[in-house]
Amino acid sequence: MSQEVMTKAAELGRAISESPESQLVRERQQKMFDNTEALEMLKTFQMMQNQCRLKQEKGEEVTADEVKALEQMELKMQEHRLIREFFEAQNALQEMLKKAMQIVVRYDKET
Repeated sequence: MSQEVMTKAAELGRAISESPESQLVRERQQKMFDNTEALEMLKTFQMMQNQCRLKQEKGEEVTADEVKALEQMELKMQEHRLIREFFEAQNALQEMLKKAMQIVVRYDKET
């Protein structure tokens, strides 16, 4: 592999990590984790997701009630300000990363 490409990749990684979008994600994540109510909601949602995934892996059907409960928990989480703000920051970071990848791909196609 080209050392120049690896050096540029490291520079890009550092720039992404230091970007306002990444910093905002870290700040909002910390606020969310410091909030007992938000943390409990996240833990509950993750537990519910894991239970559904395990059932599917065993070949068992996830019931309509389980799907509905999961959807309701997701809606409840979206109503929590700290969780919503974290996901909004995460989406902004993902959008920045998507645009960066589009630029890389565009230059690769031009050669």
